[in-house]
Amino acid sequence: MSEFYHINKTSHCKWKVGDEISFGEKNNYLWETFAKTNDYVSIDGEKYDVEKISYQALNAYKGLRNPPIEMKNYHFNPIGTLEETTNSLFNTIRNCRELAFEMIRKEYYNELPSRQKCIWLIPNEKKSLEFWNKTINSKTKRIYKVSAEGKIHKAAQKWVIGGTFSLEKWFSYAHNYWQGKNVGSIEDEYLFVGKIRILEEIPI
Repeated sequence: MSEFYHINKTSHCKWKVGDEISFGEKNNYLWETFAKTNDYVSIDGEKYDVEKISYQALNAYKGLRNPPIEMKNYHFNPIGTLEETTNSLFNTIRNCRELAFEMIRKEYYNELPSRQKCIWLIPNEKKSLEFWNKTINSKTKRIYKVSAEGKIHKAAQKWVIGGTFSLEKWFSYAHNYWQGKNVGSIEDEYLFVGKIRILEEIPI
């Protein structure tokens, strides 16, 4: 067994020293959250797709047509519309990335841990822990030292940072990610499936 750190940011985490938790059989909390994210704009208590609202708002800003009656109480603040749209776009890009990465993993690297079912670990190194502690911004986060026995994959974080790419480019990034290209940084990701044991909780 090897020792690692894990930063858990879920508000409902009840892990305690001595607990053993298995990963790899079911979807993890992060992917479940991504997959269930449903972006909408609320107007007078009704929920509308962001894409539809932003399109109608854009036409109104450009003076092309009057907005439909159900948008009469919309804020019509261009900055607000931009924020709603970019937030929704980010969520969509993130889901596309995860689906593309999983598609490539299943076809070419099926022996490696799935991002949808894994737990992310941090090597037992001070600089790596410091980096991820600063990177993961959550008021509910808790840091655990764990022992782990199972499969692990180290990948460079740079390959998951993308944008409005073509699917072909996402597939290229996915291959680089699963092949472990450009690893060797404190920013590397460690994907693990198997069993962990909680050794201690680290004060933040």
